[in-house]
Amino acid sequence: MTSCNLLSLEINLQLACPNLKRERAFDVINLIGHPTFETTLREKCWEGLNGMVTKTSNKSIALEFFANAYVEPKKNYFAIVRGKEVSYASRDINRMLGLPVPEVCDVERRRNPLNYPNSHEEWDEMLVGLMKEGKGWRRKTPASNPQRINTTHLLPVYREWASFINATIEGTSSAAEMIVSRVFILLVRLSEQEQMNVGRLISASIKEMVTTSNTTLGHSCLINFLCEKAGVPTEPLDVYVKSELPITDTSLEGYERKLREEGGIQNEPEEQPDVHEEPEAEYPPMHPVLAEYIYTSANWMEESSSQVYIEPPRFSDQFAAVRKPGGSFERFSSREQMRSYF
Repeated sequence: MTSCNLLSLEINLQLACPNLKRERAFDVINLIGHPTFETTLREKCWEGLNGMVTKTSNKSIALEFFANAYVEPKKNYFAIVRGKEVSYASRDINRMLGLPVPEVCDVERRRNPLNYPNSHEEWDEMLVGLMKEGKGWRRKTPASNPQRINTTHLLPVYREWASFINATIEGTSSAAEMIVSRVFILLVRLSEQEQMNVGRLISASIKEMVTTSNTTLGHSCLINFLCEKAGVPTEPLDVYVKSELPITDTSLEGYERKLREEGGIQNEPEEQPDVHEEPEAEYPPMHPVLAEYIYTSANWMEESSSQVYIEPPRFSDQFAAVRKPGGSFERFSSREQMRSYF
């Protein structure tokens, strides 16, 4: 196939399939306040799975992979990408990412309808401690088996695990919901006894994207990783796509703050001052012009960071308490006055 035909194929594929689900990772360096994520990744041997999610991935290579993947449902798990054969068989994914291969995948075991709970009470018991108070399964009818959960109803830590599972293991476009089969992944991840074959789950997810008319494709970072190992070359005109913003203390603290405002998390009681403690140091007053400059600069940094691919600045509680929050235009009555001023 000529480069012209490949470019035409890629353009047509992008028009027919505009959605490329982006993966998401845990930024363990910026999860100092929540070290359990790094501990779990290490204990599960998921460092390679988390580490293969890069800030950007080659969208052109990912689309070419899907365009040239063999569609036989069971036999073939490979694609020809720029003349190279790229395998996405579970054994190759597990080997390249350093993932363990258990004898039994408890996710697949749970997904077998014969192993479903026998009552609503048993279904509901699965979610105890994971959801906000009063939240649980969503059912089509009160008497039917559950269909999904709303991920916004999960407590913050479990919500972030659900986000990682949806985006990186399953490659689904649905971030707000989690169907039962994916909830099983979350439950097995949280279990101390159960195990899962992550490579097989990802391989099955890619196979479903290849063999069905699903217009949402995913696993771009993983596909690029597999293609790189197979020696697939990049080209100057390749298009790249950003991954989802990583999971950090900042994203978690936002969920925790919102949950606290809703009354789902009790504020920690304030410590009573010890009469024997040293009195708090007093500082000389700051000149009003200098204070305005510092506070305005802090607001500008916080606002600018939300518009580019960087983490926002972190201020101490003491500084945040005295800083007057506001946007860049707060001191002006309109954008026009601001432009005239500068």
